[in-house]
Amino acid sequence: MLPADCVYIQTLCKEWAYAMAFPNSEERNRWLPHFMGIYNRLRKHSALGWRSPQQRPVELLG
Repeated sequence: MLPADCVYIQTLCKEWAYAMAFPNSEERNRWLPHFMGIYNRLRKHSALGWRSPQQRPVELLG
C-alpha cells in the first residue's frame, strides 16, 4: 500500500465512517456516495494545493 492510500483510508475513517453515530452499517454505507461527492467536489486537498479533485482537471485543461 502506498502512503497516499493510507492517508485516504485515514480520511475515510475520520470524516465518514466515524464522523457521526450511525444506527447500523447499512445506514453508514448509504452515506458513502454523499461523502464521496463532498470529498471529490468540495473538500480541499493539501496535495492539490488546497483545491478539490474536481477543480484540478479544469485547471490543467483550462
